[in-house]
Amino acid sequence: MADLPEQSTWDAGVYQFEETDAVQGGPDGIDNKPLKNLTNRTRYLKDEVEKRAPLIDAALTGMPTAPTAVPGTNSNQIATTAFLATALASLVDSSPETLDTLNELAAALGDDENFAATMATALAGKADILDGVPIGTPSFCMTATPPTGYLKRNGALVQRAGFSALWNFATNNGLVVSEAAWLSGMQGYFAEGDGVNSFRLPEGRSLVIRGWDDAYGYDNNRALGSLQLDALQGFQVLSENQLHYGGRGTQNVLESLGAGPQRYGQAYSQPIADDLGNGTPRISHETRMINIAYTPIIKYRGIA
Repeated sequence: MADLPEQSTWDAGVYQFEETDAVQGGPDGIDNKPLKNLTNRTRYLKDEVEKRAPLIDAALTGMPTAPTAVPGTNSNQIATTAFLATALASLVDSSPETLDTLNELAAALGDDENFAATMATALAGKADILDGVPIGTPSFCMTATPPTGYLKRNGALVQRAGFSALWNFATNNGLVVSEAAWLSGMQGYFAEGDGVNSFRLPEGRSLVIRGWDDAYGYDNNRALGSLQLDALQGFQVLSENQLHYGGRGTQNVLESLGAGPQRYGQAYSQPIADDLGNGTPRISHETRMINIAYTPIIKYRGIA
């Protein structure tokens, strides 16, 4: 007894016995024809199934295809090469070929994993795009509100984190003193604030800036950033007449300055004009030059 021969073909149909068919055995006999049709079909289906990968741990070969998901799809759907190409192009925003891989992008950033911090530090040391004024430069503005990038030079406490570039400038250049030193006459410097989170700005209100003597020999013994009060230069007057200067009251000015007893003339309750055509003197609580008031400011971002 032998098996029917099998062919891997898809027979078009399965033969139906007719009432007039004679009984005939063998591989080509009429009795085996329907079985042969089914056997061929079965072999064909088996061969086709074996050509395909298993559903579990499939190892695909050739060029299998699948529907391309729409951009932004986030599911278990198969991602085709077309889907990935669109996603990558979106990721690098269709960058040129020299910048369309992560390695090329990393190389362009100097392979610096802290690129943002590196650039922030570098930019803090570069010129401000608007004016190029260095950080920490004291100046004045014509408005009550400082322009962008500036703070009022008013001795206020500010946060170190919020104005880190200015704080770094102050500490790196040794321009920070204690609160006590600042209050004792070093208002041209920064003060340490609370010692942790804040620091104090230099003072500039009602003050003019004077060039530091720096061993020139005219304004000796001055510390950089120190405050100097107003003063009147010492003088001597050889006269027997009363000196009328300012709102003197009843005491002779020269005598009040330690010039010794003076001869008193006519008392005046108001300042008098001199004989040189200078008009009536202007009297105030301070000795000052003619001036214009502007807002004192300091640069807090730009170049260090």
